[in-house]
Amino acid sequence: RAQGIPVLALTSIETYPDVRSTLTLLGELFAQQAESARLLADLDARVEKLKASWPTRPRLRLLVYSNDGTGGWAAGSQTTANAMIQLCGLRNAAAEAGLQGHKQIDLERLFEFDPDAFVVAAPASGEGGSPTVAVLESSGTLRNLRAVRKQRIAVLPAALLSADSPRLVDAAEKLAAELDRIFAGLESAG
Repeated sequence: RAQGIPVLALTSIETYPDVRSTLTLLGELFAQQAESARLLADLDARVEKLKASWPTRPRLRLLVYSNDGTGGWAAGSQTTANAMIQLCGLRNAAAEAGLQGHKQIDLERLFEFDPDAFVVAAPASGEGGSPTVAVLESSGTLRNLRAVRKQRIAVLPAALLSADSPRLVDAAEKLAAELDRIFAGLESAG
């Protein structure tokens, strides 16, 4: 700006309508309305497919959680993680408890949330496993959480958990598929 170069600052995406608004704005700004409309039509069709699958799964309460052993964080309302959960037709335990944004939480708070399933980031390249899964499964106390006890931990690529773009729809599709796999596997196991 100081050099006279136009700068466009986009707001962070918190909902699917935010994705639509940003793509529309960018299409207009760069005279790419037709391409923007094509992308939006594709995304809308994928969102409708996700919505059509809602009746096939229970209305689970999820907690997007991270903990590298030094403290835990949960994603509440006004986050892309919350938007991802909503696109799947599910509930965010942290948002329902009144958390906004990404908030540090203590382990005791996990028992208040008691989610049906956890959503955690996949390990970084070169790591042997998810640090968050290790924390959840190694603590004698946390193993008593229903989701941990029943092995209901969905692991998604970290880039999708913070998808602040049209990839939010990719994240929701991946989450839905992962939860369907987890819950189908548990049902078939008895």
